[in-house]
Amino acid sequence: MLILVLLAGGAAGWWKLRPRPSDKEQIERVITEVEAAIEQKSPRQVMTHVSHDYHDSTGTTYREARLLSLRLLRIPEQIRVDILDYQGPVIADDLAKLRLMVQVNALSAGPSVAEASGEIRLLLRRERKGWKVISAEGWQEWVSGLE
Repeated sequence: MLILVLLAGGAAGWWKLRPRPSDKEQIERVITEVEAAIEQKSPRQVMTHVSHDYHDSTGTTYREARLLSLRLLRIPEQIRVDILDYQGPVIADDLAKLRLMVQVNALSAGPSVAEASGEIRLLLRRERKGWKVISAEGWQEWVSGLE
C-alpha cells in the first residue's frame, strides 16, 4: 500500500512540475493545427482556435467567421494550405502578433481549381484554454477566390 501511495505522489509531483511548452511553441502548434484542420475540412477544429471575442476590421465576429468556415470548407475539392513565410510571434503579456504569407489551393484531380494567397496578420490572446485568435487581417481580400 505504501508503494502505491508513493507512486501516486510521484506521478502527481511530475504532473505539476512537468516541462510546459513555451508561448512560442504553443502558438506555433495553433498555426499547425489550424492548417491541418483546413486541409481536413474541419470547421469545428478550425474554430477551436478562434476566440469567442473574435472581431476584425471588417466587423466579422466569431459567429460570422464560423459560418464562413462552414461554407468554405464544404467545397468538394481537396484543400492545400502552404505557409510560405512566417514572422513572429511577437509576444507582449497575454497578446501575440504574427504574420504569415499563405497560399491556399483548392485542388481537383488535375490542376488547381482556385488559388488564393497573401499575407495574414494574426492577433492572438492567451485564454484559459490556450492561445486563441482574436483578430485576423488580410484574408478578407482573397477569400472570395475560394468561394
